[in-house]
Amino acid sequence: TVVFDKTGTLTDARLKVKEVLVWASHLGERELIQLAASAESGLPHSSIGQAICARASELHLAAAFDVTELQARVGAGLTCRVRGARLVIGSEELLQSHGILLDAAQ
Repeated sequence: TVVFDKTGTLTDARLKVKEVLVWASHLGERELIQLAASAESGLPHSSIGQAICARASELHLAAAFDVTELQARVGAGLTCRVRGARLVIGSEELLQSHGILLDAAQ
């Protein structure tokens, strides 16, 4: 699950990944960023996609995973399969529509 907060866009007019929170015990921050960058690199770049790819570049991570079944939803996010696993990047509503529920602590 990837969740983004747009805080900061009013001060420098572009998004930047400032913090990554990972709730899956089998997945580290670097792998999560690499998975997301792999998905986002296949799309016309949105400001969120650019921020993810920039963070991957800062960490010297290539967007190297094969992405299949990529579907972008304007204003909501994207879904795809990466290394056989489903990846959903986007709004809380998009996450919920795929059965991903965030509790208050998340």
